[in-house]
Amino acid sequence: MESDYMKKYENIMKLGFGGLEAIDDEIIETYGKSFKKGELIIKEGEQSKDIYLILSGTVIVTKEINTIKKVLAILGPGEIVGEMSFFESATRSASCIADEDVVAIVFSSETFGDIYRTHPRWLYQILESLSRRIIKTLNLLKIRMN
Repeated sequence: MESDYMKKYENIMKLGFGGLEAIDDEIIETYGKSFKKGELIIKEGEQSKDIYLILSGTVIVTKEINTIKKVLAILGPGEIVGEMSFFESATRSASCIADEDVVAIVFSSETFGDIYRTHPRWLYQILESLSRRIIKTLNLLKIRMN
């Protein structure tokens, strides 16, 4: 049991201080999960608080509006999804579906909180991911308004 605790601690420290560059086979084996094309990763309305860091593949983010699913974003490697539930105690605001085979690192809210508190680089990673999404959304709105 102590060995499992120490291994978790070592992985958290490795990811906290090493960031994306620290992701190796051991981290993928411990936290990684594969999703097949078309597989639901996050379901809108669910209570889950897991956070996903996309390593490979693309993910379609959809929101149901008046029974019609609208595509909000298409995200790829380096993007984080599920982070809103980490900061807010709310149900999932959108669904995420694997657009192709996807490999992601899956963090529980507790594990991500430990990593996040270890080093502020993860706040930067989240802000960078959100910023890219906002820019893409603004560009799409600009195109649709013309």
